[in-house]
Amino acid sequence: MSHALHRRFIHLQIRALVLFGQRQRALEKVDEVLAFSPSDTHALATRAHLLAELGDKAGAQHSLRSLVAIQVDQAPAWFNLGYLSEEMGQ
Repeated sequence: MSHALHRRFIHLQIRALVLFGQRQRALEKVDEVLAFSPSDTHALATRAHLLAELGDKAGAQHSLRSLVAIQVDQAPAWFNLGYLSEEMGQ
């Protein structure tokens, strides 16, 4: 299987896992994507979302910081980072 096809397959698995409430398993798949492509902005945003839902706000914040460092014009990421930082009292 080609790398691009494999990555697309993993993205579809992540969507299905999130849809069925399997957040921890989805997070493991997201981490699999990031192991091959650490600057994948979609994976970083998804990771932040999943970590926040799982209660790991510091981890979510770290993922969002990585995301905005890579893509500085990503307004939703900046909003989420600000919201999360405020929620954490920072």
